Amino acid sequence: MATMKKYFVCIIFVFLALTHAAESDPKEAEPESKGVSQYDSISITILYSNNPFDKRLKTSWGFACLIKGIDKTILFDAGADGKILLSNMEKLGINPSDIDIVFLSHTHSD
Repeated sequence: MATMKKYFVCIIFVFLALTHAAESDPKEAEPESKGVSQYDSISITILYSNNPFDKRLKTSWGFACLIKGIDKTILFDAGADGKILLSNMEKLGINPSDIDIVFLSHTHSD
């Protein structure tokens, strides 16, 4: 039960970090740090989004991010197209086998 609380708190943290990122001026971020938020030892990397924040990555409707720095590496949502997700992960040097948990926030009928 304590582990689930920890993951729930982490998910809340993701939403707060993403909300903060959406409010900040994208021109202020350094190019290498776009799409990555780090607080202490936790990092959140956006893998899939419909916002073109990183020219290396393909965009499409949906969202996915990778959360590292806690006990497990979490893929939070997976976007709407698996091929795009895997391609973006490869471009960022992320191995899918390093993911411990996949968290789907809601039914993705869209």
